[in-house]
Amino acid sequence: MSAGPIRLPGSMRVPGPIRVLHVVRVMKRAGVETWLMHLLRHFDRGEIAIDILVYSDEAGDYDDEVRALGARIFRCPHPRRPWRYASHFLRVLRTEGPWDVVHSHNYFFSGVDMRLAAYAGVPQRIAHMHPVRDIEDGRLLRGLYRRWMSRWIVRYSDRIVAPSQASLEAFAQYADLSGKAQAVVRNCVDAVAMSAAVDRMRVRRELGLPADRPVIAYVARFVPHKNHVLMAELADALERMGVRAHFVAAGTDGPARAAFEQRVAGRGDFSVFLNHADIQPLLRASDLFFFPSTEEGFGVVAIEAAAAGLPVVATNLPGIREACCAGQRAFLFEPNDTRAAAQNVARLLSDAELYRVLRDEGVRWAKEFSVEAVAKQLRAIYAGAWTEGGARMEGGARAEGAARGTSSVGPVSNAVRGQA
Repeated sequence: MSAGPIRLPGSMRVPGPIRVLHVVRVMKRAGVETWLMHLLRHFDRGEIAIDILVYSDEAGDYDDEVRALGARIFRCPHPRRPWRYASHFLRVLRTEGPWDVVHSHNYFFSGVDMRLAAYAGVPQRIAHMHPVRDIEDGRLLRGLYRRWMSRWIVRYSDRIVAPSQASLEAFAQYADLSGKAQAVVRNCVDAVAMSAAVDRMRVRRELGLPADRPVIAYVARFVPHKNHVLMAELADALERMGVRAHFVAAGTDGPARAAFEQRVAGRGDFSVFLNHADIQPLLRASDLFFFPSTEEGFGVVAIEAAAAGLPVVATNLPGIREACCAGQRAFLFEPNDTRAAAQNVARLLSDAELYRVLRDEGVRWAKEFSVEAVAKQLRAIYAGAWTEGGARMEGGARAEGAARGTSSVGPVSNAVRGQA
């Protein structure tokens, strides 16, 4: 494939990769970051060269691998200090670039990223809107912040993307997207790696899991909206129904972890794994995936579980429905409906033929979310950075920023202080 340009001062262009700067909080093992790692592993840096800007001093789980793949990691102050964030962001763009694309995953704060990137003359600016629901809704001045940032996203981005149709439609409630370039870019999984055979009994022994009970797994960061507590309620409900199972909660640390561990402390039917490095053997050694989250832009972990051969019982949310195959959608339950969740789990564990049908359908379904398919879609989107996007850079965004002078960054501080 032909390579994109490297921009030099003036109008001279030489062949080179399309350079993309992704903006995330920290490279922890989580949905967006794992998606980004799939792309880093896939793209040849001679074709698409990805770098990452984070706004945390915290070391990320993927940092070493990111650097080993040739990508760079830049750090900015947290957006709660918006003036310092803006100053550092611009310094990175001006001294470490140029980049053809800035691709921000910072939800509403992407409005700041888009405005700064436009001011710096980045040709293509992408706001990637993941959530379906604003979990910060109700905070003082949140509504004002959301309206302001939505306007900046629409005005200063070239394209708005989301992992699901539900996420895209949710953002459209806050902003007029008519005439705006939009795309659904699915999260992806390495279905081949997730389906690789393991010695189930050996994995269970190594993890201290029982050999004589079905294992029900949930993989998610320990934050409130992931709703781990419903797993404990499910265990109680199944026990009353005479179903004996073992439950595994695995994920990166978060503010809900301590309360959940206290909730299941002393129980012999629960295992909790914090910052578990490789979930594939755990999923392959399990029997069913439970997904009780109350907020998901796109439930990619349901696809990972399906690729590993697990039927999924999950919350009936738009972003989860889009991630589940048709057969599994019959086993979704309304948020926090413990009784319905327990009935669905019990039915799957007691009906071997139904279990096999859903398992096989899920494995086929997961193959549709390949890294290759998502990479192809992004490659086409990023290619705009050196076609019509390049013309915008030279005749549009840079001129707009220069006309305003440094004052164009000034409103960033007042707009977002205390809200990011």
